[in-house]
Amino acid sequence: MIDINDEVHNFFLGKRLGKGIHREVFAFPLKEGYVIKIANDSESRAVNLIEARIWNQLNETPAQKWFAPVVDVSESGAYLIQRRAEQLPKEKYPKKIPHFFTDTKYSNFGWIKGIGFVCVDFGSFNMFRGITTKMVKAEWWGD
Repeated sequence: MIDINDEVHNFFLGKRLGKGIHREVFAFPLKEGYVIKIANDSESRAVNLIEARIWNQLNETPAQKWFAPVVDVSESGAYLIQRRAEQLPKEKYPKKIPHFFTDTKYSNFGWIKGIGFVCVDFGSFNMFRGITTKMVKAEWWGD
């Protein structure tokens, strides 16, 4: 017998694009150009909620151009829908980025057509440095 939760999960998810310590990321088949991030546990749900909160606070500020838009998050934080970014070769990544990006893992960033270069994984960033226009040399790491 098929578990109804598994069936719903498989029906609403597209191709798995990645997996981190907190979340799995899937193409969102109901709307092209979007992803759905699924939290692994309660700590991970908090990461989704924080990411949505950061987006909501930065939306319509000069800093918003550096962040992939969050479209929605479920009440518990289990699911988050975000614009999908395309990763390009590392040599195309900017040489300087805002100082508040503390985790410069290559896969945390990408490009969205019409928006530009953005961070896609910012739910666990250390924002205590403040959101300013200060730029620093980017030191990309990872695959």
